[in-house]
Amino acid sequence: MKSFWISETQDYVTPKAVSESSTNYVEEGSLLMVVRSGILQRNIPVAINIVKVTMNQDMKALRFNERMKAHYAAYFINGNVNSLLLEWTKEGATVESIEHEYLANGLIPVPPIDEQHSIIKSISDQMIRFELLEEKALTGIRLLQERRTALISAAVTGKIDVRDWVAPDTQDVEEPQEATA
Repeated sequence: MKSFWISETQDYVTPKAVSESSTNYVEEGSLLMVVRSGILQRNIPVAINIVKVTMNQDMKALRFNERMKAHYAAYFINGNVNSLLLEWTKEGATVESIEHEYLANGLIPVPPIDEQHSIIKSISDQMIRFELLEEKALTGIRLLQERRTALISAAVTGKIDVRDWVAPDTQDVEEPQEATA
């Protein structure tokens, strides 16, 4: 699961394959969770499918009634990964896994639906802001890398003269002094 919203997959199965196997379709709007993987040492990957999917045994799909939004539950899990890993993981297993019984008996606070919507909106707005900041930072990094490459190229080809350039000596830089009264 490489994104929060699952709208398409890398692999596809035919309806015939589903009907002739033990797998089932997971209806859209479900909370998908990795329950067996090495990544569970540090994270609990969750996503929400917006298309019908099938899954393997390393994942679970959680469906909620009208009292809880899958989106709210996903944000709750994302915000409490460390404590939930301690609470839900199975000890002594060769591969990190979330114990079904621990997950089924785990407690998630369920505020009223309108409050869940407010929480979802607030977190979504913050995530959009962070994504925009990340995009700006990555654009800046790419631009600086391009300028660095151009500068190196110009220096190597002799387009700029760097023979008399002296690196600033950090030892000669005076430290700022504190003001005294």
